[in-house]
Amino acid sequence: MQKYATEFLKTKEDLELLFAVGDEINKKYYEAGFHVLTESEQVILCLMGIEREVNNGGFDQFFLNSAGEYKLETLESLKKIGASYTASLLEEAIRIVEDPNPPGTKEDEDDEYTEIQRERLDELDDKFYEYKEDLLELQLKFINEHQDNFVS
Repeated sequence: MQKYATEFLKTKEDLELLFAVGDEINKKYYEAGFHVLTESEQVILCLMGIEREVNNGGFDQFFLNSAGEYKLETLESLKKIGASYTASLLEEAIRIVEDPNPPGTKEDEDDEYTEIQRERLDELDDKFYEYKEDLLELQLKFINEHQDNFVS
């Protein structure tokens, strides 16, 4: 069993390190699924998912794509790395999309959310984009502290 994070920590710089670890995790995930990843790998996969989706299309996109399937795991992952502010944004977004009686009306019957839900999600997007927590730094710290849990 190769400890790939340990090797990457010796040879790669910050963002390059995160991408290299992410590539290894994605390979395992797509070959065998979420359940075969170590807990630490699940954390990084979830964090990469929320950043990718929210940055590309907001919380709306996060929930509509596969990353949203792991919304609760993502919430726990944010808490594990110490990103409590970002976790609070995700908690609020979950409340908005899971509201059984959302305020407002849908513009089209095929819409996932009402216009009020979309407005509230847009406000959370703006707060997310402020990056009040350095998610890159927090992920790198997590990888460094748990490097033995990243194995191929």
